[in-house]
Amino acid sequence: MKITIKTLTKHLLGIWFCLILSGCASIPVSTMLNFSNYDAQQFFAIKAQDVRVRATINNGLGIDLVAATNVAFLVKTANGETRLDLVLEQTQFDTIAANKGLFSDTPEQAVHTLKLSTEGIDNFNRFQQMLKAQGVEKTGFTAGFHHDKPLTNQGYPVYFSLEIKLGATQNFVTLLDQHELPIQNL
Repeated sequence: MKITIKTLTKHLLGIWFCLILSGCASIPVSTMLNFSNYDAQQFFAIKAQDVRVRATINNGLGIDLVAATNVAFLVKTANGETRLDLVLEQTQFDTIAANKGLFSDTPEQAVHTLKLSTEGIDNFNRFQQMLKAQGVEKTGFTAGFHHDKPLTNQGYPVYFSLEIKLGATQNFVTLLDQHELPIQNL
């Protein structure tokens, strides 16, 4: 197989573009590729009660991560815009031990596995029904972290990761990977 400089340059530019996109947004390229092939029928087949969210953050910050984790659909119709929050509740809590490495240390991590609450299930089902009704002009999805009080520096940067699982037999897909949160220095 013969590779020309032009072909190699195209491939390197493509890889560079994907790395820049994922680096700026804290969204892995694999996630972008995973959801780019999703079609309407696959989405309509999702059962809201099977959806799981996994949120990870430094342990010991005193944060209610269930309340601080935001996942929502945005819908624009001729009647206006609607935000459908996928309200969450905790199903499991785990920790990942701190790691003292030769070149860097990582603090203990709190891992919260969450499911949709009754309100979250209702909003997910409502979103699917709105899409089926064909009156939707534009949709969006938002996921992130919101906490009213400033986070304080405990000697480590504070990282937040967020993953979603859309079915009982599926794997978690990363939405935010090690997104560094702003902290207030003491």
